[in-house]
Amino acid sequence: MRVIDLSHIIKTNMTTYTKDEKPEIYNIATIEKDGFNEKCLNIYTHTGTHIDAPSHMINKGKTIDEFNINEFIGIAIIIDISSTKEVTLKEIMKYEDKIINCDFLILKTGYEKYWGTKEYFNNYPSLTEEAAKWICDFNLKGIGIDAISIDKFDSIDFEIHNIILSRGKLIIENLTNLDIINREEFTLVATPLKIEDGDGSPVRAVAITD
Repeated sequence: MRVIDLSHIIKTNMTTYTKDEKPEIYNIATIEKDGFNEKCLNIYTHTGTHIDAPSHMINKGKTIDEFNINEFIGIAIIIDISSTKEVTLKEIMKYEDKIINCDFLILKTGYEKYWGTKEYFNNYPSLTEEAAKWICDFNLKGIGIDAISIDKFDSIDFEIHNIILSRGKLIIENLTNLDIINREEFTLVATPLKIEDGDGSPVRAVAITD
């Protein structure tokens, strides 16, 4: 069995959606002073590699703690969309036979290589609304991406988020290490913190291959 870490490290100077969302991590206790180490973390629910629950965008949508743990684990397939800027319905329909048999669809933009730079926030490939609606007709648990957002970089209305989340599906953003999986299908585990009324949570996502 091979296990691949798909999550970025959480640290104070990490890439975040806005500058205001930078994590605060500081010592509460140290071995030298207190006999043990303990830190305090002040982080947003959508920090680093994270999962969006429907309540992130949908009024009275399902919260992260309302999901059964099984809904964060399943068979995933990777679709490489790095050669395009917009994934149309015509393009995504080519993968119907693969999507129909998986729990999670992972979109590989190739933008993980820009993590930590300004380029990470601009011009990454994304789905059209038509393609997103078509994908949501399948019995998927969620959709993941190795980019800052499932929406276009210049979106202000978060159309793709709303399409996916309104249908009760999960979104996983800021995935990494997709390049080293070296196979199209794998088992994905992306379990969040069980936060009461949580609209999302950082995750330690992993790919498990034979």
